Amino acid sequence: MPRVKAFVFAVIVAVTPVFAQYGIDFAIVEDTVQTGTSVITWHFVLTNTGSVPDTYALDLSVIQNPGWFIQHCAGSMCTEPGIILTVELNPADTDSSIDVQVFIDSGPDTAILNYLAYSLGDTAQRDSFNLYAISELSVEEQDNYEAERLTLNVFPNPFSNTADIRYEMIGARYKDIAIVIYDISGRLVKQWNHPTIQLSNHIVWDGTDMNGFVVPEGVYIVRVDGTPISEQVKIVKLQ
Repeated sequence: MPRVKAFVFAVIVAVTPVFAQYGIDFAIVEDTVQTGTSVITWHFVLTNTGSVPDTYALDLSVIQNPGWFIQHCAGSMCTEPGIILTVELNPADTDSSIDVQVFIDSGPDTAILNYLAYSLGDTAQRDSFNLYAISELSVEEQDNYEAERLTLNVFPNPFSNTADIRYEMIGARYKDIAIVIYDISGRLVKQWNHPTIQLSNHIVWDGTDMNGFVVPEGVYIVRVDGTPISEQVKIVKLQ
């Protein structure tokens, strides 16, 4: 019996380094939520925390885009979302040339992105960030839209059972308007379209999704979309 235990211990010692040789540390320099009127940039730092050389994939995906140009870069290579870039790193090496850029050409609006980095040696070694690029009105746009105003209020915040969503749009030119709720990952949770809300600027959210299931506690984004202006508010749902 002691020999069997020793054999099992030897196997564990021999196998453990195989699973520990790959590692990743993917960090963001700026806050994940940024506002601007022209170009918004996030910088990232990628480190090989494993014990062997590794190649890492960088995958930028778009959750919501109002039509802006978006790209990600690593080293001297830049490409659009959906095209994967790769970075080769020796153990303990770092690459700080990685960035994501959003070029804003209208406002106010919001782009929501997801940036994923993962090891090709062990795809379970991965990390990702949700990025929010929020456009502000330029001086010229403020002059154009000074007579247009959209206000959005959600209360109570935080809430447990129900939340009152109230909006007011003054002087804005719009065809349709919708109230939408996203979770923090950008997944659509609930939506009320124009025919539903055209008779009232007041919606009560009971904390359920489109299928009637109660959503878990966490951070959610309530957004009013109109043409050409929009507004959003972060709210917290408690148990």
